[in-house]
Amino acid sequence: MGLFKYNYHMQDIQVVYQDDSIIAVNKPAGITTIPSDTVPKDRALNGIAEKICGQKLFVIHRLDKDTSGVVVFAKNAKSHRSINMQFDQRKIEKKYIGIVKGRVDFKEKEINIPISKSKAHSKKVALAKTGIEAITRVSLLGGFDDYSLLGIVPVTGKRHQIRLHLKAIGHPLAIDPLYGRKEPIYVADITGQKDETHSLVISRTPLHAGSISFVHPDSGENISIKADIPEDMSCFLKLLRR
Repeated sequence: MGLFKYNYHMQDIQVVYQDDSIIAVNKPAGITTIPSDTVPKDRALNGIAEKICGQKLFVIHRLDKDTSGVVVFAKNAKSHRSINMQFDQRKIEKKYIGIVKGRVDFKEKEINIPISKSKAHSKKVALAKTGIEAITRVSLLGGFDDYSLLGIVPVTGKRHQIRLHLKAIGHPLAIDPLYGRKEPIYVADITGQKDETHSLVISRTPLHAGSISFVHPDSGENISIKADIPEDMSCFLKLLRR
């Protein structure tokens, strides 16, 4: 949005779980999971996580840059293979929360719409009749005048799946530069009252990966790792609940 310049360091990243096989962190919004042509490794989440635990890590899954929440890295090849296999077999459950535009008229819904690469935009995906299978389950957690809080479970894990599926049912994320509103949300946008201070509420996609559950690669026991909701989404919800 051009409003903030994110520059996270090791002390800014919260470790939510760690043992000899894996490390899980609560990714803040505004940081990429892996490096790119424009983001060096020491500014990407996996590079910072490697500094935290002092060793090379294996990337298992990713979150979009402006999505916050739990990300798990493997500390060795065995753990990497084990968890990747669970992803491939759809044995891993990831639970998100998202704030969407509009008040939804359902308690639970399964969205089963294939997606494919967008022919018009290289960074987007599109709905398709013969694309890759994509399934998302959503449930209503809270309803407000102009917004809804949803629990979201992606059965499949395709790029931008959650964001596109929410748009497809007429309830895009409250902010989504690719699939919905591009502008930040201010207090006046929620209260409808004039705000001379132009107080900012949130400026990124309000989507948070709250938990991930899988079989631990060493113990064989079910494990669930959670990440607390970040301050910007928490403040957004507090305003909506007033």
